[in-house]
Amino acid sequence: IESVDHAAHALRVRRVNGCERLTVVWDRRTRFVAEDRLSTASRLQAGGRADVSYRTPFFGERYATKIVLSDSAAARPRP
Repeated sequence: IESVDHAAHALRVRRVNGCERLTVVWDRRTRFVAEDRLSTASRLQAGGRADVSYRTPFFGERYATKIVLSDSAAARPRP
């Protein structure tokens, strides 16, 4: 995740290969998952890792359907 604009509901991400950057927006139907549980957009942070599923409509912006925060599992305390 490169940047998060909570006011505009926009997320700028870089693909794994690092070559392509894209911006997606989210809405009330977007599902957020962190630590294998449903979460909220408030967990999004620049510098974090996430798997983003999105749609590209014929007209309009790309919109996220599901965002899975990958780094949240690493933040869990280990036994």
